[in-house]
Amino acid sequence: MNRHVKSGTYPYILPQSSNPENFTQNQVLWTPRGLKRAPNTILEGEVRRQPADPEFGQLVRKMFSLIKVAHHLRNVDPKSRKVEPKIITRMVEILSTMIKPAVPTPETMELIKDNAEAWGYNTISTLVNHYELGFDEVMFELQELMIPQWRDAFEVAVRWAKRNLPRITDEGYRRSIRQDFRIC
Repeated sequence: MNRHVKSGTYPYILPQSSNPENFTQNQVLWTPRGLKRAPNTILEGEVRRQPADPEFGQLVRKMFSLIKVAHHLRNVDPKSRKVEPKIITRMVEILSTMIKPAVPTPETMELIKDNAEAWGYNTISTLVNHYELGFDEVMFELQELMIPQWRDAFEVAVRWAKRNLPRITDEGYRRSIRQDFRIC
């Protein structure tokens, strides 16, 4: 029996009978987005690694947040990037075409365009300021958490960043992170 029903663009799974034989210790849930493991279950053979030192976990989380902040700062900082982010460019275009005066003159249209560009500049300046302050704050907090195994924590944080920040490229990334961290 085909349990998939096409409704709109998402396939939905028809409900199953709640026969006790269908339930196992490692129950799997079917959702509109696909297969999902039930909460609070451990698959056979899965090893959950927990650090012996809770400070190690805190250090990894802080290093990961520093990597995220540095990544976002690198994306918006005009010093490190020659082109402004695409989303800002698109929003400037949208803002400049959104206002339509009844009888537009070239001067009015130029003022509207300048206003939209000023919004883009102010947005980037605000983001750069936000990320620079965040970088300094996390860096200060990180100094208090430093432990002898910081390199291991750094490697874990880099793996997290590769997994969670999709636009990160592997080559050259460690070098730029090390520069951001100011480590050798």
